Amino acid sequence: MPLTHLIKERSPLLSNGLLLMLAALTGGLLWSMLTPPHGEISPIADDYDAFAIDVVSTQFSDKGVKRYELSAPRLNHYKSNNQTHVDNPVLYLYSPNQENWLVTAEYATAIHGKQVIEFVKNVDISGAGTSAHKNTQLLTEKINYYPDKNSANTPLPVTIVQPGSTIHAIGMDVAFNAGTITLLSKIRGSYNPNVYS
Repeated sequence: MPLTHLIKERSPLLSNGLLLMLAALTGGLLWSMLTPPHGEISPIADDYDAFAIDVVSTQFSDKGVKRYELSAPRLNHYKSNNQTHVDNPVLYLYSPNQENWLVTAEYATAIHGKQVIEFVKNVDISGAGTSAHKNTQLLTEKINYYPDKNSANTPLPVTIVQPGSTIHAIGMDVAFNAGTITLLSKIRGSYNPNVYS
């Protein structure tokens, strides 16, 4: 007997049971898509107490020199933990004596005001200026930036890409004012001398 004939002869109770199972599976899938991983603020959470659109925040030194500029299409502030969630942040770091850098990510969280800015997902730190690091790209999934020290660090895997070379490591410290990048462990890489910057 064909399968379609068997299905047609089943009772409405079986059909309703199948529909109920399908609805439960669909609901579970939607819940898992909308629930953020542990420790992350949901970009669609609606318990924020303030928000801003098309944000540009610039910080200057005591002498009036531009230190950094953070821009984003939207940010939400959450009173419950005094954190600010920033969508698609773009951070320009200006240094009078060293390179300028550009930091991008899918989102960032400013913790304790702006003492720490945590960039998360597809973090790209690229040399945006003059000579030594202009073709350097630092890639990771999460990094903490400390505006007061103009430094950043991560314990996670990182990749450094330069013309002709790729380096992988676990953990990284970056001192933007000094222009130094320190890789912490499991460093390995490849170099192609035929590629020039």
